Amino acid sequence: MQMRTFVAAIAIVGATSVATAGGGWPNEAPNPNPQFNADGTQTWYIGFNTQYPFLQDAIDAAAPGDELVIYPGLYVESVEVNTPDLTIRPFCLDWDDLESGGVIWLPVTMWNPTEGFENENAFAVNFGSNTNNTYFGRPRQYTQLSNGNTVLTEVPINEWLGGPGDIYVGDVYGTFYDECVIEFWSRSIENVAVLCDPGAQATVQQCSMTGATGFGGCVMAVDSTMNFVDCLLYETNAPGALLGDLPVNVVTLVGGNNSFDGCVIGGNISGQDGIILQVGGENMWRGCEIVGNDAISGWGTYTNIGGTPSFATCEFGGNDSRFGTVFTDSEGSGQNDLTEFSECAFIENWTMDGQYGGAYFAVDSGSGQSPRVHFDACFVVANNDHGFNNQFDIETPYFPEYRIGRDFEIDTLSGSETIQGDLNGDGVVNGSDMGLLLANWTF
Repeated sequence: MQMRTFVAAIAIVGATSVATAGGGWPNEAPNPNPQFNADGTQTWYIGFNTQYPFLQDAIDAAAPGDELVIYPGLYVESVEVNTPDLTIRPFCLDWDDLESGGVIWLPVTMWNPTEGFENENAFAVNFGSNTNNTYFGRPRQYTQLSNGNTVLTEVPINEWLGGPGDIYVGDVYGTFYDECVIEFWSRSIENVAVLCDPGAQATVQQCSMTGATGFGGCVMAVDSTMNFVDCLLYETNAPGALLGDLPVNVVTLVGGNNSFDGCVIGGNISGQDGIILQVGGENMWRGCEIVGNDAISGWGTYTNIGGTPSFATCEFGGNDSRFGTVFTDSEGSGQNDLTEFSECAFIENWTMDGQYGGAYFAVDSGSGQSPRVHFDACFVVANNDHGFNNQFDIETPYFPEYRIGRDFEIDTLSGSETIQGDLNGDGVVNGSDMGLLLANWTF
């Protein structure tokens, strides 16, 4: 990507050294701050040289419909959001030094404090129950006006400084890897970057999450309906230390029905609960990549206890797990409670025994009952060093072991009983099979 080199450089610049870009960097906020908009809302400017050096102060003062614009830099505070219809985003700037020009979101990092009054807080940002239509990160694609009209969301280039006009939010480049615009840092092993209370309904878009010291969780959500869009959850170690009564994993979901769209969960390490732990609830995963994670001491990379998650066009690749890449304990669930996969790919995943569960592993007291997992047009290859759709890649106690919607992309099961001529059960017919045949040849 053309932006990659620039993105890596600007992400570490910080607030004090960004200067003279797009016609000059402001040394102070506009006057008055906040500024009033024609629709009756206000735009607040938050940063170290403004009247609002702390984001929390502006959030507490803002009203539904307001927009909060954050100057670039590292903000060491635990932010609590419990107002609906807010937009919290970075500063938008025309960066003349960018090759071929471009408009960018300047980098903002939120880090839970390690000392002071907020030291006991266990999050960088906490979403409360009164957060319907609140966006943190990149703003929403469409804005619904008070007169009922819906328009594409635009932001002013160079904000209040003036410039070439407004720009559609989808045309503004992010300044962290994978085009993320805000990064959240977890502080330590028993903390999370984003905590979601029961009833939380906000959207977190194009944000990255990691552990500042390499440890901690990214998301903990309890009975919420949050939406995470194009987020990157990466390179943290979350072995399951307790936050209250709940274990801190890279993602911990208890109940609720959260959505993850276009997210990447990669390069993480976990404990016995896996990289992602779901306990009850539903939760939807669409277009996500869960790749390169180490959950070898966990039940699964994705551990589902009594929940009914659904996955569409997701990729599970290069993960190490104990029993299954996706592990389900269906104890207590009903016959109609299904884990569903549609157009998902399972590629080069490994489990501890090197044979079973490369894609899915289920345990259930209802042995022999109808299956509680459904695969539709999925692709399963090279898991545990098997060929395509090996008979051991999906291991359940049901009969049949799983439901099939549209055929698997390659529908030939490997094994000596399923491929004619495959004598050694490696999923292919080749010279090794010929060797076995010749060794047993009688004259």
